[in-house]
This record gives sequence, C-alpha cells and structure tokens, in this order.
Amino acid sequence: MGGELGPWAFVRFLHVLGAVAWLRGQLTVSTFELPLVRRHLRPADRADLMRSLGLRLGRVTVVALVPLQVATEVALAWHQGLTLASLAEPGYGRLLAG
Repeated sequence: MGGELGPWAFVRFLHVLGAVAWLRGQLTVSTFELPLVRRHLRPADRADLMRSLGLRLGRVTVVALVPLQVATEVALAWHQGLTLASLAEPGYGRLLAG
C-alpha cells in the first residue's frame, strides 16, 4: 500500500459521486423545497413549480446520472473480472444478476 490511487479509484469515486448527486437532489426537493412551496404558494403555482423542478431533476438524472452510473458500474464489474458468462455462475456474478 504505497498510498497511490489508481484509475479504478477514480472510476469508483465517479460512481459514488453520481449516486450522491442523485440522492442529494431527491432529498433537497422533498426535505427543503417541498415544505417551503407548500407553505408559501397557492396550489396552482405550487403544482407548476414542482412540475418544473421534477422535470429538471429528471433531465439531469436521465442525461447525466443514469449513464454515469451504468458506465462506471460496467467498468468496475469488468475490472473485477465479471463477464456475461459469469452471471450464471454462483458467487459474484449470480449476486449481480439476482
């Protein structure tokens, strides 16, 4: 353990960062923004604002976060030696496939 971080540590970092970004967006909307919107806006204005926020978060999720999660997870699985054939075998592959 020489303290060096290789490229796979960076890939894992990106994977965790993507998950944290998605979770933070969900928690921010539901914990902070929704209560304020409910308290200060009329129902019609509230619906428009929440729809707009949901669409923006959805776009970021579909365009950036989901592709990032899929790409980094496939790369990490490949790095660990997972192949399509190993998905049918007991152990790590079956765990991922299940």
